[in-house]
Amino acid sequence: MMGYKNCQLLWSAHSNTSNFHIHILVTRVDLISGRPVLPAEGWEIDRLHQFAAVIEEAQGWSKEPNAIYTAQGGDVYDVQTGQMVRRADGSHLGLYKRNAKTNARFDNIEPELSSVASAMSAANSWFELHHLLLLQDTRYCLKGSGAMLIVGKKSYKPSTLGRQFSLPALQQKFGPYQPSPLAQQTPHDRYKEAYSRERKRVNEKKKKALQEAREAYLRTIQSIKADSELEVLLAEVRLQMILDEVEAQIKKAFEDARRTIAANQLAHDRWHAEGCPPAIPVTLPAFILPNQWKTENFAYSVSGDANLRIHHIDGRRILSESSAAIAAFNISRESTMLALRRAAQKWPGSALNLTGDHEFIEQCRIEANRLGLSVFHEGQQLIAAPTAMADRSSQRKTSETPIRSQEPHGTQIARKKMVDISNETPQPTDKKLPDVEHIADDLAYLQHLAQKHRGAGR
Repeated sequence: MMGYKNCQLLWSAHSNTSNFHIHILVTRVDLISGRPVLPAEGWEIDRLHQFAAVIEEAQGWSKEPNAIYTAQGGDVYDVQTGQMVRRADGSHLGLYKRNAKTNARFDNIEPELSSVASAMSAANSWFELHHLLLLQDTRYCLKGSGAMLIVGKKSYKPSTLGRQFSLPALQQKFGPYQPSPLAQQTPHDRYKEAYSRERKRVNEKKKKALQEAREAYLRTIQSIKADSELEVLLAEVRLQMILDEVEAQIKKAFEDARRTIAANQLAHDRWHAEGCPPAIPVTLPAFILPNQWKTENFAYSVSGDANLRIHHIDGRRILSESSAAIAAFNISRESTMLALRRAAQKWPGSALNLTGDHEFIEQCRIEANRLGLSVFHEGQQLIAAPTAMADRSSQRKTSETPIRSQEPHGTQIARKKMVDISNETPQPTDKKLPDVEHIADDLAYLQHLAQKHRGAGR
């Protein structure tokens, strides 16, 4: 009757009052479908009154005072009208009683809501719903991840009129939401829709990044080779810890992006006051993960942020790295270069999997060509590591005698790198690329680039 057939239930009989009664605790999730259950299709109070009538008849109890329903042979009847509203087999007789209860429910709140609820109950499609609501000077439109009812100049949550009018309930009834063909979008509506698309883009990119982490986890699980079951078990436990850490890093990075969207979006009045600016696209983080994780090099900490190392340049966050993933922010050629070189240091010899926007992927392709790295994006290999670049140290001519400089080590490396990447288009070369041994060297290089750009700006 209540729709809890496949849900977990816990009940207890109590006699601590003058009336013997039971309490029922329900987990409102269908164990078969895994979806939340809407009790009694949103009419749980009305259905409970019917349920009480069935129990009273089955137990031979007297009716509750002011009972709405009575039962005879399992059939349920309206006490006032005598009309059957539910058969003994559980089937219902149309929407007669539901519409009546809707009207009675809202007559005591706001008169206009009663007719709005009746109009929504009578609709059989999104087109009909919008048409019937238009006659009531009402609109049903999307807001955020849900919907809003605009009645005249007032706004309500659709669930205020009943859970059966919520967006998920109506989408289950009518299919995916369809806007009114007569609705006229205001410029601010289009502005809000642009931010809705941004939120959707954030969610899609987050799902892809999490999927990439899960695939790296599965590849590593399949590659485990150990002499004992205990070693296999320990490796699997470490891998699960790695996955948990990487997923937490990914979720935090994208949550920062969502907060940026919320901070950028302006309310109607402020948007007009500031000259109706366009929506600002948010810069999404990009991620680099090794093809497989090495559990022996993993240092787990109970505190999730303890292993997260953040790198900044000129006050801008450009990298965060954990034991098994690197996130790049404020995507630029310099930050991409640093991210790839850090990945090559952390996971030497491993192919790298990338997730991010087109700009990041293209910059990684160019830089990976310089470094001789194998990189993948969405399962497709972008760069195959050239065999000739596998051991660059062997390419140095033995006749060359290095000249020791009096400059600090970091400055020397920075000067070399500024020469090496002076051309935008990578050129074939048999010269040895500068070895990168410490993150400080990369930071020194980037700081020199920043100073160079600032000097050019002057």
